[in-house]
Amino acid sequence: MNALVSLLNHERAEEVRAIEWELESRFGVTGQYVKPFIHFSYHVVADEYDLDHLGPTLDELSAKRAPLRVRTTGRGVFTGSQPVVFIGVPRTPELDALHQTLWDTCTPGFGVGLPYYAPEAWSPHVTLAQGARVGENLPEILGYLGELDLEWDLEVDNLAVIEDGGKERGLIHQVALAG
Repeated sequence: MNALVSLLNHERAEEVRAIEWELESRFGVTGQYVKPFIHFSYHVVADEYDLDHLGPTLDELSAKRAPLRVRTTGRGVFTGSQPVVFIGVPRTPELDALHQTLWDTCTPGFGVGLPYYAPEAWSPHVTLAQGARVGENLPEILGYLGELDLEWDLEVDNLAVIEDGGKERGLIHQVALAG
């Protein structure tokens, strides 16, 4: 599986890692990946991107796009048998425009995106924890997260392609938004 994402800057990524560590120590919730890249996703494919073509396309696109800022919206939950606890990234006109461009570029040329990343369904977020243990401890986890300031100012200044190798993720390609 490959994903087209924006990585969080070092400071915010370390804050997320500290929260993940606290969730593990307090509630037994372990991370989904051994070496996660802290991010939010625009497009995910079940297979792999054709990077010989996608890399240059992202390089060209990023040269035309300026960095943008968003303010996260605090904690959130996707419910279900494997609940996901996350920090919400609000959709703004600028972020939606970037996502639409990426979706329009990636889907026809580089692989069919998973449907919950389609423009009409996309809900950008930074995952903190997911799985059955989250569901078992959800009230306590939400109580803990409610004590934290999760309304952050984020600079969205890069695009990256990461791959999911099962228990590890690799960074395949990264470009700065420089337009």
